Amino acid sequence: MFPVIPNILVVDDEEEIRKILAHIIEAEGFKALLAPDGHKAIQAVCVAKPDAVLLDVRMPGLDGMEVLKKIKDLDPDLPVVLVTAFADIHQAVEAMKIGAHDYLAKPFDNQDVVRVIHRALREGELKKRLKAALHKLHGNDGSK
Repeated sequence: MFPVIPNILVVDDEEEIRKILAHIIEAEGFKALLAPDGHKAIQAVCVAKPDAVLLDVRMPGLDGMEVLKKIKDLDPDLPVVLVTAFADIHQAVEAMKIGAHDYLAKPFDNQDVVRVIHRALREGELKKRLKAALHKLHGNDGSK
């Protein structure tokens, strides 16, 4: 389905949650990249260039909403799914306005995680293709 194995960045301050999500991701044939906090997540986005991000909302230091804003500044097209144990409609709406792809509540169903990741990856791939087509259409492919 994907030309290369997608990298999914998992950001959560709880090691057990990172391990569970990594297991789900790797069982789907994807590569899991793990970050224990917001600062490490931002570094990973810059260095590893993940294809999607699963991001905990409540973390010490930089919280998920701050990290989401920084990720969207770095790469507006990178799909970010917020994961939280404290489902809050206002926060979910705010996250979507900032550019979150989706919002998962803990405890999550493994199949919901898989479904959301697949949808996020498809959306990310479509955005890349659209951007490339627009560049080509407008002559920004370096051929001028």
